[in-house]
Amino acid sequence: RTVGDLLIREAAGRGDSGPIPTMAVVSARGGMTDLLVRVVDTALVDFDDACDALEDAVSSQIALLKELAPPEITDPIEERFRADARDILSVVQSLRMINTVPAVTMEV
Repeated sequence: RTVGDLLIREAAGRGDSGPIPTMAVVSARGGMTDLLVRVVDTALVDFDDACDALEDAVSSQIALLKELAPPEITDPIEERFRADARDILSVVQSLRMINTVPAVTMEV
C-alpha cells in the first residue's frame, strides 16, 4: 500500500507540472524469498533437496521471463540466472560444510 500511494502521488505530478508518467519495477514475485530461504535451510539437512528447491526457483523465474520477452532477449538472461544458481549452490555447500547459517546470510 505504501508503494502504491507513493506511485500515485508521484504520477500526479508536483505543483503545476501536471501528471508524470510513472512506473515501478518489482524485483521479487510472491514466494520467491521463501523459496530461496528454503534452499538455504534445506541444504543443512539434504543438499539434493536444496538443489531441487533452487532449480524450482530458477525454473519459475525463467518461465516468467520467457512469457515477457523473445529468446534473443531471454537466452542471455537465462544463462546469467543459471550461473547465479551455480554460485548460490557453492555458497550453500559452504554453509553445509560449516553446518550453520550465519544470520548475515539471511539478511534481505
